[in-house]
Amino acid sequence: MEILQTGRREEEKEDLFFHLERMKMAERRHSPDVESKTRTIIVDWMMQIYIDFNLAKETFYLAVDLLDRFLTQRKVERRQLQLVAIGVFLIASKYLDVCFVQPRMLIWLTDNTYTLKQLLQMESLILNQLEWTLTLPTRYSFLREYLNIYTLDFEKTTVVNYVLDSTLMSYSLTIYYPSEVVEAVLYLTVDVPVEANSEVVDLVIKNLRYLKENQDEFTSLQDKYHIYTEYKTILEFLDSLED
Repeated sequence: MEILQTGRREEEKEDLFFHLERMKMAERRHSPDVESKTRTIIVDWMMQIYIDFNLAKETFYLAVDLLDRFLTQRKVERRQLQLVAIGVFLIASKYLDVCFVQPRMLIWLTDNTYTLKQLLQMESLILNQLEWTLTLPTRYSFLREYLNIYTLDFEKTTVVNYVLDSTLMSYSLTIYYPSEVVEAVLYLTVDVPVEANSEVVDLVIKNLRYLKENQDEFTSLQDKYHIYTEYKTILEFLDSLED
């Protein structure tokens, strides 16, 4: 049996990530079939769930990814969007968390708008629509790989995570490869040798400015990061985008 050297093993892992990413994007040819602001509201609400339940970040990123993939393939009435949101959260949490979030708690977060039966039916519908394909890399998956290559201090890592989290709110970025979004974020925030798509960089900046201008409406990012001592650095970075 051939024993792979570490370098080759890492190259094959990287090739697999990019292959899986392109599989996902080949499926997602269009933006989600939902209004841009409506999607931002839903993702902001989902981030609040992630914060309140102290879920793994990969769970949150997978849930948003499943949301977009499902909405790309199936038209959903606005009154059902929260149901889809808790449905993808239930799937992602079951898939990744040791102790997954309980269905009845997710229903409670919607002010009991939906029943347990409706949630479980939506879970089944989403899984069947996506053909049970869950093992696809997210933006956070790629960020972790890059952070294994580049050593950043906690302050810089916090800024990077803030900006990457903010990209999930952007409707316009849903059509780009996850790796492209991560490269744009790294290009903007830290001094590392990455090549970035200028269109994606511009969209990341535009989204940050939009969220800053509407921070009273979309509060989840502030709720998550204001407790960090590095939040001042985040604010300084956001101010620098106005220069």
